[in-house]
Amino acid sequence: MLQTTTFTTSSTMFMSNVHDSTKQKVNHDYIDYANVTPDASMSSLSSIISSSPISQQGKRPRGGVAVPFPCKLHSMLNAVSQEGLDHIVSWQPHGRCFLVHKPQMFVENIMPRFFNQHKMTSFQRQLNLYGFKRITSGKDRSSYYHPLFLRSKDFLVDKIYRTKVKGIGTKFQPNPEHEPNFYSMPFLHEQPQQRAEIVSETETEQEQEDRLPTTTTTAHHSHPRPYERTSQNHHQHHHQASPNISAPSTSSI
Repeated sequence: MLQTTTFTTSSTMFMSNVHDSTKQKVNHDYIDYANVTPDASMSSLSSIISSSPISQQGKRPRGGVAVPFPCKLHSMLNAVSQEGLDHIVSWQPHGRCFLVHKPQMFVENIMPRFFNQHKMTSFQRQLNLYGFKRITSGKDRSSYYHPLFLRSKDFLVDKIYRTKVKGIGTKFQPNPEHEPNFYSMPFLHEQPQQRAEIVSETETEQEQEDRLPTTTTTAHHSHPRPYERTSQNHHQHHHQASPNISAPSTSSI
C-alpha cells in the first residue's frame, strides 16, 4: 500500500477571495511521497496523485521533448554532487528542495551543459511551467521544491507534468508563513548505487513547446543516447562472467 502524508498549511491560503486577485497567495499544501518505492504500482501512484491537491489542472503533453525538464534537473543535481560542484547548485540537506548557491556560475557553467540555456529567467520559467514553488524564508530561502521532486526518488519525476500558464493574468503573492518546514520531515539521503545521468540536447523545451508529439525514428549513434543508463557490467569481458552467479537484488529506495 502506498503511504503518503499531507501537510495542510492553511484552509484560506489559496484564492481566499477569487474576486480580489491581490489576495491570491501561493498554495503550499504539501504531500510527502518519501515512502513510495520504485516497485509501487504506477496505476496506484497515478490514482493518488490525480486525487491530491498537487494534481495539475490542464496538464499538457510534453511536446515531443525526449527528456523532460524535471528529468534533466534531477540528473543534473546528481551529476554536480559527484563532480564536486555542489557549491554552485545542490540539494538542501533534507533532499526535498534544491538551491542555486552561485547564480552567475550556474548560468555560465551548468545551464549550457545540462539545459542548453544561457539565461536564468529561462530556467526559472521552466520551473514555473512544471509547478515548482519557491521558498522565500528560513533556511531554504530562494530554493525550489515540488512534492514529486525528491532526492533518490528519480522514478517519481515522470509524474511531474508541464502546465499551461500563459494568459492567466494573475501573479500569486508569496505566502512565507505557510511554506513547508522540510527540516521537520524525514531526511532523504543519496543512495550509494545512484548514478548521475548526463543529459544533453540540441533544442531547449522552449523551442519545442508548441510542437505536437511526433513519431521519431531511431538513428544510429556512435555514443549512448541522452539519459540512457549504462550497465555496470558494460566494460567487463564476456569470458569473465560466471553463469553460476546471479545478479544482486535491487534494494527498495
